[in-house]
Amino acid sequence: EGRGRMLVRFHEFVDESGSKLVERLSEERLRLPPPPRPSDWVPKVGDKIEGLWNDCWWEGYAKQFDPLKGILFQYERYANWMWLPLRCVRPRPPLHSFYPDRPPLEEEEESNGEAE
Repeated sequence: EGRGRMLVRFHEFVDESGSKLVERLSEERLRLPPPPRPSDWVPKVGDKIEGLWNDCWWEGYAKQFDPLKGILFQYERYANWMWLPLRCVRPRPPLHSFYPDRPPLEEEEESNGEAE
């Protein structure tokens, strides 16, 4: 379609016939896949996480942990929340890890300094 657009073949999304979906997307919508979740990782209340719901990963926070219900996931952009099993949450990687060619934003550098 022109400059700035990529042809993407999805690994996990398929059409009705079972063929992997292919879609043209703009460059800015693409990001690298996150690293695998550590096997011993369990989020703490307040941690920034991503939750898998309806075939998409959503940004949010861990609001509560229950050994039977899982993680109470609070969406970052909405007032909604839902219980998700631990297998459906992962640590939210820093933004710059998705876009390695982009320099970190000032607030990212500041938050990295606080953690040290």
